[in-house]
Amino acid sequence: MSQSLDPVSVFASDLIECELTSGVMTVCWRVDRITWRGLNEFRHICGLIDADARVQVAVLKNRGPDFSHGVDLSDNELVEAVAMDGGKTVAEVGAEAVHAWANLSVCTIAALDGYVVGGGACLAMASDFRCATQSSTVWFPEIDRGMYLSWGIIPRLIQEVGLSMARRMAILGEPIPTTDFSDNVFQIVDDLDQAVHGLTQQLLAKPRDAAGLIKQAFLDQCRAVDGFAAKDVERFIQSIDSQAFAALMSAWLDGRKR
Repeated sequence: MSQSLDPVSVFASDLIECELTSGVMTVCWRVDRITWRGLNEFRHICGLIDADARVQVAVLKNRGPDFSHGVDLSDNELVEAVAMDGGKTVAEVGAEAVHAWANLSVCTIAALDGYVVGGGACLAMASDFRCATQSSTVWFPEIDRGMYLSWGIIPRLIQEVGLSMARRMAILGEPIPTTDFSDNVFQIVDDLDQAVHGLTQQLLAKPRDAAGLIKQAFLDQCRAVDGFAAKDVERFIQSIDSQAFAALMSAWLDGRKR
C-alpha cells in the first residue's frame, strides 16, 4: 500500500494533535499537563490508530520543552470526576489509556525530553521503545501527594526497569535522570528528532504483521496477574480517602498559588 509523504491530520484539538506521515502516526501533546478531557482524547486517538491499517508505527511526543508534567490535579473536570465516585473512574480511565497505548497492534516510540512526570511517565513506560535526551528526567511524585501510583503501571515498571529501580521510582518518588537507568531502558541520544526518525525507519522496514505478533507475545508474557486491575483501583481509592492525602494535597496546592 502506497503511503503519502505529506502529513495527514487525523485528530486535532487545543490539547493534542495526531498526524499520519508515510505509515508513522505522530501523537503530539500541545500542553504540559494532562487534563481529564486530554486523557479521554488520548484514549480516542488510540482507537483511531488501531483502526487505521495505514499505521505501521506510532510516536508519542510533546511540542514543548518537557514531555509531560503529569496529570493536572487542579483541572475542574478531573476534580469533579474524583468527587463523583471517590476516584474510581479516574483510576480506571487512566489505566485504560495506558493499556490502550501499550496494547496497540503497532510498535510505539516515546520521544522524551525534559521532565517526564506522573501520568505522562506512565505513557512513556508503556511504550515499546523510548528515545531520550541527556537532560530528560523521569519522576513519579504521587507518593508525596499521598497517592498510590495507579494506572496499572507498577507491574510494567518492574518488568521494564527491575524491582529495585521500581521501588526507587514509586516509593521514594525520586526524579531520576534517564541516564541513570540500565542500558536499553532508554536510548540516550543527542538529536532526539533524528534518533526517532532512524528508529521509525528501522521499524517500517520490518513486516508489520510479524512485528505485531511478536509484540503480542511480549504482552502476553508481561500481563499482570489476574485481579490486579481491580486491586489497583481499590488501592488508589483508599489512598486518596486518607487524611495524609488531604493534608499533602492542600499544602501542594497552596504552594502552587504562591
